[in-house]
Amino acid sequence: MRVQSVPALQEFHEAFFEEATEHVAAVEAGLRHVEAGATDAETLNAVFRAVHSVKGLAATLGFGEIATFTHEFESVLDRVRSGAVQPTSEVTQMLHRANGTLRDLLSASRTEGATPQESATIRVSTEKLDEIVALVGDVTITQALVSRLVGGGDSARSSELRDALTSLDRCTRELQDRVRSVRLLPVAAVFHRFPRLVRDAATKLGKQVRLELIGEETELDAGTIERIGDPLTHLVRNAVDHGLETPAERLSAGKDATGTVTLRVFHEGDGVVIQIDDDGRGLNTARIRERAIERNLIGGNDALDDDAIHQIIFAPGFSTVTEVSDLSGRGVGMDVVKRSIEALNGTVSLASAPGRGSRVRLRLPLTQRTALVTEL
Repeated sequence: MRVQSVPALQEFHEAFFEEATEHVAAVEAGLRHVEAGATDAETLNAVFRAVHSVKGLAATLGFGEIATFTHEFESVLDRVRSGAVQPTSEVTQMLHRANGTLRDLLSASRTEGATPQESATIRVSTEKLDEIVALVGDVTITQALVSRLVGGGDSARSSELRDALTSLDRCTRELQDRVRSVRLLPVAAVFHRFPRLVRDAATKLGKQVRLELIGEETELDAGTIERIGDPLTHLVRNAVDHGLETPAERLSAGKDATGTVTLRVFHEGDGVVIQIDDDGRGLNTARIRERAIERNLIGGNDALDDDAIHQIIFAPGFSTVTEVSDLSGRGVGMDVVKRSIEALNGTVSLASAPGRGSRVRLRLPLTQRTALVTEL
């Protein structure tokens, strides 16, 4: 289906502030490691990714001041991780101050945006939900054991107990279903942030873009929903920025002047697939290979097929863009996607055809824990 209307983004603001606060804490922890002498690429990349994530989320939800500040913040971090600026004590202290300013901006924006707040919700850690799930599993097993013990009797007392256990069995199964449902949320909670992102990106790039959202009612584990927003943001932005051509380029290629980006989610086997398609130019295989050789990721004489070359875009810091913008070019997006999805026990696959577009498939488990035992 084609998107016709978009709900108010305010409903996602609280989740944004919670996630952004976690990223700020990650930056602070990373900078402490840098102060202690950890100047390895992994530490610096982790700090950069955290700031970059806040920028992407802020831009998507319309927090322009935060997006502008984090763009400048990550510009400095980019110079540090590239080696252009050494992480001296003075530089590290400056980065700490910048992170403090970011924290203050988040706090001020959160206070200004509070309204007497919208429907009441609470943020519950997935660990606590997992504990409840485990306890319900124990109740189910215990209930079944008691049923077996009582089942052998034939007295009136045993008959009453069997009736009570039948009722308990019904209640236990209903409790199982309800606890399972607590962990599941529709992907619409993530998808509805993208119409604005696509509209803003298209305007900046001078492109015409149609966004299609399919399967928004499909449910995923709550923990997964919280963590897929960032990689999906990178993929959608990349589709608009790198994938789709300008109207003039599309017309000259015999295409509709308006490009299409489609987010589709559906069940497949025992998991869920989120698929991002664009009908753009496809990956520039020759350019990817050229950049990979320049960065010594592959040898000039290495014989690689197109699929193998395409996988290079997931390398940390890899980018074929020569000019950095506030949309892309820093080589962080696809690295974030791969790391984030693998951390969720998922997989990423990529397909591309010259002149026809690209497809990224994220395959994720339905839940992050094994289903409760329903049969003994």
